[in-house]
This record gives sequence, C-alpha cells and structure tokens, in this order.
Amino acid sequence: MTPLQPKPKIISWYNDGLQQKLGDIPVPTLMLIEGANDTGKSVVAQQLAYGALRSGLRVTYITTENTIKSLISQMLSLSFDVRPYFLTRYLKVFTLHVENIEWQKEKASRILEVITKYLSEGCEADVVVIDSLTYMVTYADEGDVLTFFSSLRNICDKELKTVVLTVHPYAFPQDLLVRVRSICDAHLILEIKTVGDRIVRMLCAPKLRGVSTGAGSVVVAFEVDPAFGVKIIPYTQTRA
Repeated sequence: MTPLQPKPKIISWYNDGLQQKLGDIPVPTLMLIEGANDTGKSVVAQQLAYGALRSGLRVTYITTENTIKSLISQMLSLSFDVRPYFLTRYLKVFTLHVENIEWQKEKASRILEVITKYLSEGCEADVVVIDSLTYMVTYADEGDVLTFFSSLRNICDKELKTVVLTVHPYAFPQDLLVRVRSICDAHLILEIKTVGDRIVRMLCAPKLRGVSTGAGSVVVAFEVDPAFGVKIIPYTQTRA
C-alpha cells in the first residue's frame, strides 16, 4: 500500500477579491511585497497573515513599525480579529524598534544574521511576516543582503515555511533589487494612483508561485476598508 502523502499546506487570503485574483499561496513561498509609504504593504501583509491563521497555520509576525498591542489593535480595526490566535500562541509577535538606532553596516548585517538564525533554528511557525526590512537592508552590506535572501530561500525550502517580506523599493540599488526579486517566488508591487478625486491603491503581481506573469501581470485596484481590510475595486472604475 502506498503511504498517504501529507496534505500540502496552503494559505487562503480569506478575502474574496484577493483570492479570485491571486489564488492560494503555497507553503513554502518566499514573497516580497514592495511599495512606497502608504501604499498598503502592511495591510496586504496583515491580510495574508490573517488568512494563514484562518487556514490553520502558525504565524510569527516580526514588526519594526508597531508594538505588539498596536499591531493587534491595528489588525482588529481592519476586521482581522487575531486575539484568539495570539492567546493560543498560533500567532507570535516580535517587535524590532529600529527608528532610533544609530545605524551602521555591521549593526544592520548583524540583525539580518539574528533573524536568519531564529528562522532556521528557533521558529516553529509555518508563516513568517517581517514588516518591514527597509532599515536593515538600507544600511547592510550588499553582500550580506544577498546572503540573507539566499538563506531565506533555503529556509523556505528546507523548513517548509512561507516568508513574507515588506520593503520600500528605495532600500535597494537597482541592480541589487533585480537580484533580490529573482530569488523570491512571489513579488507584489504596490502603488498609489489618483483618479479624479479618488485615491486608489494598485497591486501588481509580476511573479506568483515562482512563475513570471509577464506583461499581463495581475493588477488589482483596492481600498483599505475597516469592514473588509483590503476591498477590491473593479479595475474599470479606476480608469473611468
């Protein structure tokens, strides 16, 4: 008798619009979410984390922009009630206070090393979100940044984890950004556009599940809505 194969782990977005446009996210996946300030990087990352929890997966969320309390409150304000998962330790939150650090290459590279060591040796989560990497990769040596992403690639494959990283695009020189994108399985780019008197956030997915979507890359227009989190807007409305 052929032994039963374990059921593959997948992340549902638990958001009808994103689920229809982007589909399930498999475990393992290395995902880069890239965008400037206020484009919605954190909201998309939180939506994915919430979806992972609802999918029965364990999540570790490393934040450089919130306290534990403020992150949980922020997610609750978007109708992502993660409190039961936090209390049962399905969700673990760690904070890195980076804004007031006097940054140096050695310090930034050391933080990347610590994160890598934790993910490879001490992290039991199925899904890890790091929001955001901007400070660390801006100041770290380029070689150390590439080593970090290559290590994450190996951790995802060996430990069967999905790792989601948010970052500002200015954090990388262009040639390094191209190389980093190539290491990742999934790549989302977020932008803000003004249509008439309306501000619309755009999500472009040039790479999903390890495959380039090419010139016809998935494009999603959305708003941040307290009742829904990410609320998809029909793309034709944004061009009207």
